[in-house]
Amino acid sequence: MLKRDIVKLSKQLGFDLIGFCNPEVEESAKSTIKSWISHSYHADMKYMKDTIDIRADPKKLLPDVKTVIVFGLSYGRNYKIKVGKNKIYGQVARYSINRDYHNTYRSIFKRFIKQSIPIFEKYGYATVKMIGGADSKPIPERYYAVKAGLGF
Repeated sequence: MLKRDIVKLSKQLGFDLIGFCNPEVEESAKSTIKSWISHSYHADMKYMKDTIDIRADPKKLLPDVKTVIVFGLSYGRNYKIKVGKNKIYGQVARYSINRDYHNTYRSIFKRFIKQSIPIFEKYGYATVKMIGGADSKPIPERYYAVKAGLGF
C-alpha cells in the first residue's frame, strides 16, 4: 500500500510524525490568512504579503497537487542553562541550540523526495512532483498540520 510505504520511509529518515490531507484551503482559513496580513502581523517579512495569493491557494504554487504530506520532527525538550554552581538561569529551546532546523528539514526532505520516487513509481505514479519546505514555502503549514491531524 502506497501510504504505508511512505509512512515507513518517513520514519526511516527520522521524521517523528506524518499526516496526509487534501490541498484545498477552506474559506475561513483564507480569510484568516488575509486578515493576518492586513493587520501587518507579518512585520517586515514583506515576502509574506507578496505571496498571500499562494498562501490562500497553494494550487497556484503546484497546480496539479493532489495530496499534502505533513511531517513533524521533534527537537525534544528544552535545555536548562546553568550559571555558576548549579544555579539555573533560564531555559533555552533546543531548536535554538542545534543546527538551524531549516537546514535539518531541507536535508531530510531532499532524501525523502529522492527515496520516495521509486515507491510512487511502484504504485503506478510515474510523474510525481514534490516540493518541501519548513517555513520557506508560501503555504499555510499550520493549517495543513491541523488538517492532517498533527496539530491544533
